[in-house]
Amino acid sequence: MAVDKSGNRIRQMFGAIAPRYDLLNHVLSLNVDRYWRWRTVRLARPERTHPILDVCTGTG
Repeated sequence: MAVDKSGNRIRQMFGAIAPRYDLLNHVLSLNVDRYWRWRTVRLARPERTHPILDVCTGTG
């Protein structure tokens, strides 16, 4: 069975997943993902005057 890895197919897949992504992430990780986010912010120690780039970490 061939897998369609075209850009259009990938966009469709992520477009379909996006509305439920955070909920699924919370459920499947048993809410551990919330801790990971909280802990990452604490470790990064961001300051209000410095921007932070969120790269590939979900829907924000």
